[in-house]
Amino acid sequence: MEEPLISIIIPVYNVEKYLRRSIESVLCQTYHNLEIILVDDGSTDSSRCICDEFEQKDDRVTVIHKENGGQGSARNCGLGICTGEFVYFHDSDDWLDNDCIWYLYNLIDSSKTQISACNYKFIDEMGKCKGLFSSKSEDQLYNGYEVIEHMWNDEIINIAPWAKLFSASLWKSFRFKECYCEDSATMYLLYSKDVFVSYGSKAKVNYLLRQNSDVRSFSKKKLYMLDIYDDIVDYAKKQLPSELQRAAISKRVAVCFHILSQLPDLVEYKEVKNRIKKTIKENRINVLFNKKARKKNRIACLISFLGIDTVTWVFKRK
Repeated sequence: MEEPLISIIIPVYNVEKYLRRSIESVLCQTYHNLEIILVDDGSTDSSRCICDEFEQKDDRVTVIHKENGGQGSARNCGLGICTGEFVYFHDSDDWLDNDCIWYLYNLIDSSKTQISACNYKFIDEMGKCKGLFSSKSEDQLYNGYEVIEHMWNDEIINIAPWAKLFSASLWKSFRFKECYCEDSATMYLLYSKDVFVSYGSKAKVNYLLRQNSDVRSFSKKKLYMLDIYDDIVDYAKKQLPSELQRAAISKRVAVCFHILSQLPDLVEYKEVKNRIKKTIKENRINVLFNKKARKKNRIACLISFLGIDTVTWVFKRK
């Protein structure tokens, strides 16, 4: 039987150092019936030319050049033209094991779900594996609510759309929010639908730990995450069961600690800092008594009773 067409959408923005390895890992997949859409999101380095080069080499590759609009915009652009029965979202600095797409497709095919997900490895810039995202060793079937709980508690299945294969039908009338941290703002809404996810414990994606990544540094746009998680908690309280409400609150507090640890000690951020501290104080008891919350998050809440700035001091030194 002929393999169904799988569309792989890759947003590209100023990743010339990593892009060739990333694209080549997709072209070398043991699953061959692929439609590869490279969305150059206004790159100012040689990424644009690298994309065009691969389009000339392989007729499965299509390149779109657009003005910079962020990853959500780039993924939506790819969704607008893809024709596959399934969709995979790939990040342009990561790379896949050569049987990744086969593995994810077989999970969907064998379990008859609309989504499959796999584990992944953390790889530093020296090529050393720093561990796996999940220590779970068994394959499992989850409903959408269980996935939401896992991703807000940072376990087994993460918030990002990569390391997952989706039925294209899920995206016919659904798109990413075009904002900073679009995955946090979008994915829980997708999983809130009546969906099931087949999870495979084998790590088939290599996630690059970049020293200059957005996660490791502060930018003003990161403050938008505070609004995203305020909205998420409001949604959870109105639409989701109590265990997911607790998970949403825990994730919001974790985001607050993360931003607070990077926030510059400047007068212009005084109001933001007060807002973050207020959120932590109002919700830390909830997190402390949530046994499913991340251990690091619960420890931070406990230390916060000595003073919230103490948490920042401790974790920066650790």
